[in-house]
Amino acid sequence: MRDNYALRAHLVLDAMQRQPVLRDHAGELALYLEIAWKAAAQHFKSPPVRLRQARDKLSSLIVRLSGPEGACPLSAQDWGVLCAGVVCADGVWQRLPTRQILLVMQQLREAALRRVV
Repeated sequence: MRDNYALRAHLVLDAMQRQPVLRDHAGELALYLEIAWKAAAQHFKSPPVRLRQARDKLSSLIVRLSGPEGACPLSAQDWGVLCAGVVCADGVWQRLPTRQILLVMQQLREAALRRVV
């Protein structure tokens, strides 16, 4: 399970470096980072700084992607912040027990369903 999510996040990150960022890319990466963020917040005293920086950067990117274009370029500096966040998220995913990760995934699904209903 962990390897599949990590692989997808790294593939998306690679695509973001070479082409304009699409909403789908941002959403895929946001899911990986959000799971790591919430799991780290529950398990550690505070989530890692690099993870927070990447999450914040991705949030602002998603707002930009909400416009009519649906795609935007990513600066080398922004890509670096996201890359550091993904590497940090990899560490969170590896350090935490699978049950903790699954619990966070379920919480996110339930929260998404409440927003839809």
